[in-house]
Amino acid sequence: MRAGLTDGALARWRTLYEVAVTAHFIVDSGSEAAERYLAHERLRAIDDMQAFQHQTERSGEEPLSDEQLQELRDERARLLNTYGADLDADCGWASHVIRKKTPIRFIDIERAVDLSSVRPLYKHASAEVHGGADGLRGTGILDGYDDVFHAGPSNAGLEEPGRLTAVTLALIVFAPFKCQPSMDRLITAATFGEMASRCQASFAKGEKALRAADNDNRHP
Repeated sequence: MRAGLTDGALARWRTLYEVAVTAHFIVDSGSEAAERYLAHERLRAIDDMQAFQHQTERSGEEPLSDEQLQELRDERARLLNTYGADLDADCGWASHVIRKKTPIRFIDIERAVDLSSVRPLYKHASAEVHGGADGLRGTGILDGYDDVFHAGPSNAGLEEPGRLTAVTLALIVFAPFKCQPSMDRLITAATFGEMASRCQASFAKGEKALRAADNDNRHP
């Protein structure tokens, strides 16, 4: 944000939001969810190492030995035997809480922690991260400049990632406080909430001033 890279700021918020949703789900669901989350990460790491093995001939890197590959296969089998075949899905670590016939998606975890109302903003941020046509225009431009293809830093479009980041950081701070609430933690949470509100107000004020200045320049 300090560099004026609005698309990058929105992408970083997207990651923060995923952390917030995951943290609240784990806190709400208990230690088993945390254990399954870590097991799922290990499962994906094993998959990555096996995928690496298939590319070593082309990349010229040293492949894993037969013994190492067998150890990975055995560990993978143990993980699935311990936590169930559902663990293999993208969000399968949450399948012990979210029961459905189709594979669990991130939106299911959002709904479980009552944050699905942010989904439109999350999809908007995702468009700026991925290579789809809906992300071409970017966010660092004011309304009324549809014929401009913006690239590089901008002082426009910072209100949305700034506001969202402030709120989401507060959400992340709140998550562990739910485990063992205390008066000190409640005060800390309230302080972060107040800081987030002030940040939102400041970003909104800055965006309003920018739009007013742009309007004056275009219509002197």
